[in-house]
This record gives sequence, structure tokens and C-alpha cells, in this order.
Amino acid sequence: MTAGEPVRLDLTATDDRRWPGFRSRMRAETAIRSVLSHPLPDVVPASLNVYLATPPPGDDVVAAAAVAAGLVLAAAAARDRADQLREALDSSRTIGAAIGILMVRDGVTRDAAFAALREASQLRNRKLRDLAAEIVASRTG
Repeated sequence: MTAGEPVRLDLTATDDRRWPGFRSRMRAETAIRSVLSHPLPDVVPASLNVYLATPPPGDDVVAAAAVAAGLVLAAAAARDRADQLREALDSSRTIGAAIGILMVRDGVTRDAAFAALREASQLRNRKLRDLAAEIVASRTG
């Protein structure tokens, strides 16, 4: 996986130089006779590993499956990241509105209003964004 290259491992072979003891243990303890491992492109360090009860075939099918799996995982990661960014933007706007309300209400600077909001969040053991939403709702609701 770290080399970024697919690996085909024939467990029926007797050469244990690359993974000492792995082949013999897999043969003795499982029905697995080959492993195909393909790194997933553009995803957190991961690989698609296929364990087979037969000697390894050509890895074209595994490579295609790995690319497809990588694309699916990359799309899911991008969607999650976009959702997190959207939520962070919404929270930031709410916190900004609450700071503005505190500035007007208390006649303080932006930094002082934020410090007061942060301190209230810590003292009440509440998330800053939740406390900010409550302040905004009390002024608009």
C-alpha cells in the first residue's frame, strides 16, 4: 500500500522471503491461497484487499475494482467535507450575529463580545455555536 503499487501474493508458493511465515500460516490456518492488494487512489492511506481460495488471477479486475472503490470513497469524503464546511459556515455566521448582538447590547468591542461568549460557553458547558444560536433566537424570535 505504501509503495502505491498493486501486490499479488501467491500463497501456494513456498518462498517466504517477502513476508516470513505469513504464507505458511495462511496455508495452515485458512482456505486462502492468494491475496490481491491494490492501493486506493486519492483516498486516505488504504488499499483494497481481495482474499481468494485459488492462486492469483490477473489483477485487471482487482485494479478496476480498486479504482471504483477509490472513486466512491473519494466522493463520500468530499461530500462529508462539504457538509462539514457548510455546517462550519452556518455556525460562524450565527456566532458572528451573536457577537454583534452582544456588542450592541453591552457596548463592547468585537473581541470583548467574543471573549464573553466564549466564557459563557465554558461556564455553562455548552457549545459556543449553541449558545450563540440561543442569543440570536432571543433577539429575532
